[in-house]
Amino acid sequence: MFFTDNEPYFERNSMQLALNYKPSKATTLQIGYLHQFDYKINDETGRDFLQVGYFIELFRKQTKSRNYEIDLKDN
Repeated sequence: MFFTDNEPYFERNSMQLALNYKPSKATTLQIGYLHQFDYKINDETGRDFLQVGYFIELFRKQTKSRNYEIDLKDN
């Protein structure tokens, strides 16, 4: 949603549906459909977009693996 200080205050509305696929731990591939409606230009049908994205994590935080040992004792 996009808001402005001029009339109309509510300018645009958009909705996206996307799917993500992680080919590796540091990369993500995304493909999606975006529908956007602009009230300012009196757009009757809106605009449709196909979006494709490829994301790479440059600085990945290392997580510490925690191994907990559980001792079972017979009473």
